[in-house]
Amino acid sequence: PLLKTLPLDRLMDVEFVDNDDDTPRFPYQEHFNQLKQRQWPASTRSVSAFAIRLAFEREYEWLAQVVGQEKRQLNIYDYPGEWLMDLPLIEKSFADWSAQVLAQQLSEPQKTHAKDWQALLDQFDFEQQPTADATEELIQAYRAYLKQAKADGISILQPGAMLFDDTWDWRGQGFCPLPSKISIDPSHAWTRRFQSHYDDFVTQWLKPLQKRFFAHADKQIILLDLMEGLNFGKAYLSEMKEALNHLVSSFVYGKREWYQRFHQPLGIVKVAFVVTKADLVPQDQHANLLQLLKDISQGAVQQLQDKDVEVEFFLVSSLIATKPDNQAHSLMYKHPSGETRIARFDDIPQRISDWREGDFYPYLKALPPKIEQEGDIRAMNFDRLLDYMLKD
Repeated sequence: PLLKTLPLDRLMDVEFVDNDDDTPRFPYQEHFNQLKQRQWPASTRSVSAFAIRLAFEREYEWLAQVVGQEKRQLNIYDYPGEWLMDLPLIEKSFADWSAQVLAQQLSEPQKTHAKDWQALLDQFDFEQQPTADATEELIQAYRAYLKQAKADGISILQPGAMLFDDTWDWRGQGFCPLPSKISIDPSHAWTRRFQSHYDDFVTQWLKPLQKRFFAHADKQIILLDLMEGLNFGKAYLSEMKEALNHLVSSFVYGKREWYQRFHQPLGIVKVAFVVTKADLVPQDQHANLLQLLKDISQGAVQQLQDKDVEVEFFLVSSLIATKPDNQAHSLMYKHPSGETRIARFDDIPQRISDWREGDFYPYLKALPPKIEQEGDIRAMNFDRLLDYMLKD
């Protein structure tokens, strides 16, 4: 009902088609079949794409007889969010990146997760040559830290591509941060080895990724899983805020005049900050959740507004898996065990500063609802989000 930009009275057909380029097709049918079995599809691990082709009746019949229906196509790309966190590496040297990563690991929530990795780094013999075995020992230890931190809700993890087995050859071309006494010496054997791998990662992976998927956009949707932040607590929400500040510094924002578009990347002029899985929080807490989203994105929004970028905030759910309970602050859902459970929430603080240490909110492990066909899917606020992005 809130999708008002499309002229629905003239919409004749909607067709699901392959994208125009050679990007692998998004596995829609496979995912839908899993939902019919009440299983959530696996998270995105590589890039894929699809297109939606819309056919409209012409406003004037004589024009339709001359040129046929009006057709528009939406090209949609899906890629792991972890890839985005790697984009700032394009502008950093290996030494600067190493110093930044190790500094982040000195405070929570990363400090606890990096304990074993830091211990190995402290006692590692950097006088030995970076043989294949010695290099693998360091990289495997660093990757183990990344994977455990990711599982526990850490946001700022670089390189995010190292979290996947088949995205990039991290075994042969991987790298990890080195202590400053090593990384600032460009002649050191370990610095030379990882500097080379770092440069190859930037030039062979990150820059083509940026050019292909991010340099031609004029609108951007930033999806945030605040449910994980609510579950892990204050330190994780603070880190999510920091991650957003890093993220917006990696894109080109601001309107480009027509003559600038010949030699400069297209600037992003509209951004939507979106909390996903909003059905996992009771409706009477959505106003608080929206305010928390605005607080977490405050620094990023300031950067965008300084460049005259339009910003809006949304709470959405692409598939509603909960029901309101009779009591306030409560939700009913089907647990994977088959039990119907009720979860009760306290008031969600509107700002990170309002959180007390030790506060956290339940992350509901809800089964998907019963679905037999597309018409069974119920979503929340997706029409509002699409309407905002399709305007202009």
